[in-house]
Parts: sequence; C-alpha cells; structure tokens
Amino acid sequence: MKRTELLKYVREMQKPCICLMDDNYYDRRSPADVYGLTFTINKDGIRCYDLANNYKLISYAQDDSDLGTFQMGITNVTDRIDGICFYEFYKTKKHARQRLEERREDLDVDIYKSLKADLRNPLL
Repeated sequence: MKRTELLKYVREMQKPCICLMDDNYYDRRSPADVYGLTFTINKDGIRCYDLANNYKLISYAQDDSDLGTFQMGITNVTDRIDGICFYEFYKTKKHARQRLEERREDLDVDIYKSLKADLRNPLL
C-alpha cells in the first residue's frame, strides 16, 4: 500500500497559499481551510470530510491507486462551492500579480487598484 502521491496531494491541499477571495481581497489560506475540508490519515486509509456539511465523508482512499477517485470526490465539492463563490489559489505573489494583470480589463478600476494594493502589503 503505497501512499506517496496521495499524501503529497493532501499536503498540497493543506498548505497555505495566496487566495483571491470573491475578487475582494487576497488572503493566505489553504484550499482545505477555504473549502472547509479536513483529512484524517490512519493505517486503513485517508478520509476527507466536509466540515460545512456536518462532517460528511466526501472521499476515501487506501493507496495511490485510488488517487483519481479521491480527487474526483473532493473536486465535486469544491466545484459546487466555486459555483457560489469565486476562489483562485496562487503559489507566489508573482503568479497572483500576473493573473491580476491578465484580468485587468475584466475588473472595475477601483477593485483592480484595491487588489493591487493588497498584493503590495504582506499577507498574514
């Protein structure tokens, strides 16, 4: 039972990164935190629970062969949330700035200036 890729995926979901929240502001939060997901890891496998839905089990995997199914279960929940709210995740401020410049024409001038100022300040 090899779990290397599975654990790597879980760590990536729990790792804080720069997040654009509803085109209003940037924050440093992990995707799991934003979407309200929690993971439990034990000898039987890895489970993902939806905290917003009464701690409902949304995905389960035993080893790396289940990675696709595990990701699909999580993607179903995150896509539903993305239909209501807008979230984008970036690894660095540089990537966030590049994406902001790409979207410059689509955003209101005040929102653009506010988001650009957010990126100049340190994110906690």
